[in-house]
Amino acid sequence: MSRLSLHIVCLVLAVAGAHDLSAQTKSGLPDQAPGPKRPATLTTSELNTLMNRIRACWALPVALRDARDLIVTVQIDLKRDGSLAREPSVINSDPRPAFQAAAESAVRAVRKCVPFDFLPAAKYDLWKSIEINFDPRDHPGAAPG
Repeated sequence: MSRLSLHIVCLVLAVAGAHDLSAQTKSGLPDQAPGPKRPATLTTSELNTLMNRIRACWALPVALRDARDLIVTVQIDLKRDGSLAREPSVINSDPRPAFQAAAESAVRAVRKCVPFDFLPAAKYDLWKSIEINFDPRDHPGAAPG
């Protein structure tokens, strides 16, 4: 089960399957379908595409591949074209020296991956602000466990 997760800054949508993602919408905009109104969300496919793109860009230092309980949360604010509106920022902290290395690798992954021009422009309010939890146990080179 994947531990790389996305939080698209209030209503939680758990995505089942090979990847464990959660998305939160900031705007809570209703969809246009008839019947009861519900908040607009990104599809499972859209979330998986974003997560897979970020995972492919993430070069975790080898020394951290066995790290446990070392999760870095990065805030990303995007423009409509999928480019960065501002530099990604680490929004959590940890006193351990390994955290700084993990944080730097997470920020580098985001910078390497932009632009996220595959995200649907019509849903910009849903993805303009994203929080991503980077967990070294989810890195493709991590030790099983």
